[in-house]
Amino acid sequence: MCGEIVVLKFGSSVLTSWSDVPNAVHEIYGWYRTGHRVIAVVSAIGRTTNWLIAQAAELSPFPEPYALAELLAARKAVERSQGAEFTP
Repeated sequence: MCGEIVVLKFGSSVLTSWSDVPNAVHEIYGWYRTGHRVIAVVSAIGRTTNWLIAQAAELSPFPEPYALAELLAARKAVERSQGAEFTP
C-alpha cells in the first residue's frame, strides 16, 4: 500500500464510552479503504485520565513524572486487556 499517511486522533471527547469504539473503527477503516495508510492515536476512554491524575494528586501533590506516566500507562493496558469500560 503506497497511499498517503493520515493520522487520526480519537480522544475522550470522541470516545466517551466503549460504545463509541465502533464509530472510531468505522472512521479508520474508511480512510484505509480509500488507500490511505492510517495511524490511529487513541487516548483513554471517557474521563479515565482525569480520574487517574486526581487519584495521584491525592497521594502526592507533586507526583514524580515517571510515576504518573507509569500509572496512566498501566491503566490503559488494563483497559485494553479487559475490553471493558473503566468507570471512575
